[in-house]
Amino acid sequence: MLIKAMSELRPDLPIKQIDTETISFPEHDGSTATMSFHNVWLTCKENDGNRLSTLRNWLYIWEKSADDHIYFSGTLVAAIRNYGDALNSQEEGGEGPAGIEIAPGLQALFVLDSESGMVFMKTNHEFLIDANYKELLPKAIENLRTVLPPNVEVYKTSDYTWLLRIDNNYESSLILFDDIMSFMEKEANGKLIFCVPTREILLCAYNESDRLLQHLKKSAKEAFESGPYSLSPNVYSWKNGVIELVDI
Repeated sequence: MLIKAMSELRPDLPIKQIDTETISFPEHDGSTATMSFHNVWLTCKENDGNRLSTLRNWLYIWEKSADDHIYFSGTLVAAIRNYGDALNSQEEGGEGPAGIEIAPGLQALFVLDSESGMVFMKTNHEFLIDANYKELLPKAIENLRTVLPPNVEVYKTSDYTWLLRIDNNYESSLILFDDIMSFMEKEANGKLIFCVPTREILLCAYNESDRLLQHLKKSAKEAFESGPYSLSPNVYSWKNGVIELVDI
């Protein structure tokens, strides 16, 4: 219904639905912008009695911004996202999403986060053309902290495993914060392993046995295959800010 309303407001703008939360539409330079509705849905969920008003306000802002690229305003953050999904959201032959591989199968992509949604930054964006991604990444990680809730919830799911929750969107991106991972490493007696099978799941564990490794690998594989927003079926270790693939 939201996409239908957008199309009615801007019939001249071809809007393509990527998935249940993401759309794409052309920019003036011929490239393609990608936008997520996730923040809009979260706002609606938190303000159950004012959903219609929330959506009307969002549509008003979007309509006014569609011509002057206000939708590119926001906070530049780093987020763990599926590079293939982000690439598929672009038009064929277009520039790919900008980011850094932080471990085999894990990409930290640069994203603009705003009240109206999230937009993947592309490698040809004027802000990134001459940027040093390695220097930009720490700044984007700290920016991410400013858009997240202040507290991370840690649920002990067994004697050796913990599930971390933040906002049902950036859980996997918590691995970018050394202070959070250092805290979990202490909980795991210095033997921290983890998996991020989807963007909404960060499962940490104490690497105390091969049995636990196999259990974590199985859990990661099942969640990765069932999705949605799959990231990686692998198990990783964290030590002093370094993430490595665990060979199982």
